[in-house]
Amino acid sequence: MSHDVLIIEDERAIREELADFLREEGFSCVLAATGKEGIDRVDGRDFEAILLDVRLPDMTGIEVLERLRQLTPESHVLIMTAHPSVDTVVAALRLGAVDYVTKPLILEELLQKIRRLIEFRAQQMEIQWY
Repeated sequence: MSHDVLIIEDERAIREELADFLREEGFSCVLAATGKEGIDRVDGRDFEAILLDVRLPDMTGIEVLERLRQLTPESHVLIMTAHPSVDTVVAALRLGAVDYVTKPLILEELLQKIRRLIEFRAQQMEIQWY
């Protein structure tokens, strides 16, 4: 079963490396280079995981996260940042991000987090059926 992941990352090399790695692991990836493009990519689609960079050229990751929470509340958002600050991480978590990772990314660690998110989401959906 293919799991849908949205990657919102402005650095092309990172975006493509992530997508290549996740595709090799069986994920279906949709890519966006800006916040607006990421928001547009949702367009009613329910991603199991969204990888969101905090610094984007057109808007902040926090602004994108606020919009994503409205558009796809069931999707789990994982924040990526090269410049972690307590304020940003706390703001993201308060707005509904489920976790964060720092750059440079350790792909195996990221993969484990994504798999845990998907497993947790599946459990949440199963509980809703009861």
